[in-house]
Amino acid sequence: MLVNNDHLGVNTFVASSHANDQCGANGLPLTPNSIIIIGRFQYLKTIEHPNLCRYIDIRKGTHERLLVISEHYERSFESLINENQLLSVEQIQQWSHQILYSLIYLQEKQLHARNLSLKNIRLTQSDQIVKIQNYGLWHMTQYATCVSFPVGDPFYLAPECFALDFTFKNLITAGNGHHEIEINDPANAKSCVWSFGIILLELCLGQRLYGKQPVAVPMSTSVRCLKLNVRSALDILLRQNTLDQDERLKRTTTQFFLPIIRKCLNVQVRDRPTFVELLTELGGKPYISPIPRSFQLTLFDGVIPVLDHNLDLIDFKNLDTSPFRCRTIDQIYYLWKLAGGDLIAVLKNAGLIKISPSISKVSKFVTDRGDVYGLQRDVNTLFDDTSFQLSLQELENRFNEMPIEMLHPLLEGGGDSEFEKRQEELDKIIERQPLAVRENDFEYQFHRLILFERLLASYPYQKERLYTEARKDIPPIYRAFVWAALLEISGNVNDVYNRINKDNIAPTVIRQIEVDIPRCHQYDELLSSPEGHRKMKNVLKGWIASHSNLVYWQGLDSLCAPFVYLNFNNEALAYASLTAFIPKYLNNFFLKDNSLIINEYLVVFSHLIAFHHPDLSNRLETIGFIPDLYAIPWFLTVFAHVFPLNKIFHLWDMLLLGGSSFPLCIGVAILTQLRLLLLKADFNECILLFSELPEIDIERCIRDSIDIFATTPRSCTYREHASDITNYQINNDLDMDPFPFSDLKSERCPRISANEIIELNDLRVQTTSLKTSKHLLIDIRSADEYMKAALPSSVNVSYDKAFDNQIRIVDNRLQQLLEKHRSSVKVVIGNKNHKQTVDFTNNLIANNHSRVCLLHKGIDVFKTTGMLYVPTPSDLP
Repeated sequence: MLVNNDHLGVNTFVASSHANDQCGANGLPLTPNSIIIIGRFQYLKTIEHPNLCRYIDIRKGTHERLLVISEHYERSFESLINENQLLSVEQIQQWSHQILYSLIYLQEKQLHARNLSLKNIRLTQSDQIVKIQNYGLWHMTQYATCVSFPVGDPFYLAPECFALDFTFKNLITAGNGHHEIEINDPANAKSCVWSFGIILLELCLGQRLYGKQPVAVPMSTSVRCLKLNVRSALDILLRQNTLDQDERLKRTTTQFFLPIIRKCLNVQVRDRPTFVELLTELGGKPYISPIPRSFQLTLFDGVIPVLDHNLDLIDFKNLDTSPFRCRTIDQIYYLWKLAGGDLIAVLKNAGLIKISPSISKVSKFVTDRGDVYGLQRDVNTLFDDTSFQLSLQELENRFNEMPIEMLHPLLEGGGDSEFEKRQEELDKIIERQPLAVRENDFEYQFHRLILFERLLASYPYQKERLYTEARKDIPPIYRAFVWAALLEISGNVNDVYNRINKDNIAPTVIRQIEVDIPRCHQYDELLSSPEGHRKMKNVLKGWIASHSNLVYWQGLDSLCAPFVYLNFNNEALAYASLTAFIPKYLNNFFLKDNSLIINEYLVVFSHLIAFHHPDLSNRLETIGFIPDLYAIPWFLTVFAHVFPLNKIFHLWDMLLLGGSSFPLCIGVAILTQLRLLLLKADFNECILLFSELPEIDIERCIRDSIDIFATTPRSCTYREHASDITNYQINNDLDMDPFPFSDLKSERCPRISANEIIELNDLRVQTTSLKTSKHLLIDIRSADEYMKAALPSSVNVSYDKAFDNQIRIVDNRLQQLLEKHRSSVKVVIGNKNHKQTVDFTNNLIANNHSRVCLLHKGIDVFKTTGMLYVPTPSDLP
């Protein structure tokens, strides 16, 4: 959390570029170095140690420029040297312990700092705690192979680093397509021991070695040591700096540390001590691994920090009103951007990004062999390790404008205070705004952030409230957690994921995955990175290995992508989310033979189109443009193959609140937006239209989907293979149950269950009035059959007299009823002659009447219910 003098900082560098025609071993263009760096950076976000500056985010600018945001502190060891402070043994010891703790932690995380220097060791308030920054540059740049500058200050690099870099880069350059293969870290932890020894020596002396002169210190020192067969470089370093007879060497502090420094500066790598050995020699306490703030134990078990206060008991006058109180550094950065923070503007103002006129970049002289002379190297391509502090003043001003009560929203009860009433009114106003506006409104997002923080921390006790708030919108910063809650994921997800044997996968499946992943959402910087490919492959392998009854189908990679993106550093939660998502919305879709499941899905989708847009259904059927030609990728990937990630996030925010039929409603909503185009298009034009789908207004799509879902009777979306099939079954024969697929395919409209008619029309109350009916119940049996027993509020329309030979409606009473109940659901009721019922409903759809469905099992299903009545002659037409 940010307290006192904690700040955010940003630094920038430029990744090296590939030649335009350079390809990898697979024949594809090489991944840009900036994308590789973005992918590798994500691991650094998992680094959490009290003596390491947190990495927060990375952003890509123009021309391979990268901007790295991290925790930042103004003072450094370099500041101490410049102030000529004389340090005590105890103070240096204390700092040394902290540095070594952090280096041991990095080694545990399989990272090497390789960039230790006075400038990169920062001091927090009161100078009691040190934090290392820029320790991740070596890792994120793939061991300096993705940049054109060396990583590490040459004054602090161990001698072997120079030879190592030269040899390593030559090997990489000689390789074919070096970014397409796994590259192992060539660095050694003991190289940091050398750097630590140099820093320790400078702290003891109170000055920098060699001042600011550009001398090749390490290389010359190591060569001299090797020639003289000297074990440690300490004496030679002191002579080179004319310090061998300096009075500062006689100080108690220097004398105490000289033996340790001598060991650190051993020329032979194997003779240098380890971090743990140094910690022991410096009298430090044994190292204990910190417990990370992650999902290592149980999901939703103290993961998200909250304010555990009762609003009624808080004395706001005496409460600490620091605007950053109890806010994490990730939240502060998120809110800083919402408050208008601009990284590029910050760096330009600081002079870290300089814009040169194009004419200055023109070569002075170019030979016919392509050699360039007279063009100076652009300094903007070099690395400047200056970290510039982001001003939080504007953010603080925005905080100060808000009442402190906003920090403590009530989850239960309350709602009576003036603040709460005012906040509720403001929320209602902004909730009417477009989603893009809401997601960029500072005060609204801050309120939502605090609210969801507390709802997630109290999950599952506040599950219903979480669902209610999620229906409005979900704060992007908490989307991964909210999705996990909506999918009802809990428990030790890491343990489950780690137990899966991901290596027992058929080679043919692995090859197919490796072909599919590079084509999945490759416009996205994160998913297109090699690290993104690796994580997607791991999650897919985990899913395949743990579902032996299912198989990999193309499209599963697109389905996996949103979960991997949101949980990039938590493969286990990405896997758990995918595993919970598929059976809910794609039950049995990934069977080896899934033809029956998909065909049933597509037929039900056709019925929904006819139910809501009969004119569109008629047009598409006339030209032969059936859902099989365009909708399979929609439903097999739940639209993840159709829309970009930013639209998928908003779409799935609402999808996860609905049942298994909601994707069908989304499909109808998409056709609703394209309706005018489709009504005029022929078959070939439809093929072209869906091969490159026009821009879809995703917010309108969501609104239409909700409206379609709300106006469609639940049983009309019945599928035998749905995961939530029990939702359609309440009371035996009166509910939906499986029926032949051939019957389903011959029908053009959905079926409705008897129970749903009872619920919606209150048929338990005997009445014949149409005014009390929410549906138009059309009984198409003969008058004789109708007079024996009928449903209350139903009307009798003879099947034989309703249509002419050209399927036009000739029954005037039927025409009037249909016009009067244009927006109502029309339920066609027949007897055992099912063909007549199907023909009647098909004819209504052919006449462009919407919301037509037929009663499942016909009138006979009501015979044992006691709800039928005997009509009077006045009930007949």
